Amino acid sequence: MSRSRQELLNWVNELLQTNYTKVEQLGSGAAYCQIIDAIYGDVPVKRVKFSANQVYDYMHNYKILQNSFSAHKIDKPISPDRLMKLKFQDNFEFLQWLKGFYDAESTGEFYDANARRNGQSLDSAPSTASRATSSYSSARSSAVNPPRQVHTRHAVSGATTPGRAGSSLSRGSAPVNVSSAALIEANKQISELKNLLTTSEKEREYYYTKLRLVESIIQNTEAEEGSEVYALLAQIQKCLYEEDVYLEENADATENQYLEAYSDMSNLKIDEEETF
Repeated sequence: MSRSRQELLNWVNELLQTNYTKVEQLGSGAAYCQIIDAIYGDVPVKRVKFSANQVYDYMHNYKILQNSFSAHKIDKPISPDRLMKLKFQDNFEFLQWLKGFYDAESTGEFYDANARRNGQSLDSAPSTASRATSSYSSARSSAVNPPRQVHTRHAVSGATTPGRAGSSLSRGSAPVNVSSAALIEANKQISELKNLLTTSEKEREYYYTKLRLVESIIQNTEAEEGSEVYALLAQIQKCLYEEDVYLEENADATENQYLEAYSDMSNLKIDEEETF
């Protein structure tokens, strides 16, 4: 049964005692974790990042969600890379399915969502589009406005001293040239960052697909309990599902620290002649 956007939002807000106004705000994954907890009551809610506003926080929440799906043998594929982009259509479709799953599996008993999350509020996920637009506008304003102010000051000086008008205008044109060069360089850097982001997203999708394939192979491989194959599969599965200790211990790390770590890793090179 298809439900409207408003019907789904009303259901989520009533069930979780929240005040979401947009479906895409659920893309942080926190609400999805609690909806599953409302069904089974065993999701580690205290570990969910309800104020998530960074990609690594979203990934942390989706890892918890995926673990719950695996524990209860829910075969619905989850696409964190799409959901955490905070786009309406992807989150709307997933929420449609989640509502149907809840209706089929829930006992209908009262769920005290506020108590389960110890009174923490589910902050609305930030809009990446508006944040990016705001940053661009700020950078554009700071890059263009100062040269215009400098040029105006020289023009006024030339008007009050007619004999120096020529030299004042000559000096006034220099900042404009400098500004143009700076703007070109800024646009170049923006283009490079966009290319880096595109490459990173492709790499993330590639490795995520590989991990899903490994998970599928493990789940579909039959092995006798107690055998070496069974033990090996259990170790691999544990590696896939265990929480990221680094992120747990460094939850307050800044985005710059992660970028520096990524830069250090990208500088590592493997000797092509090395054999394994």
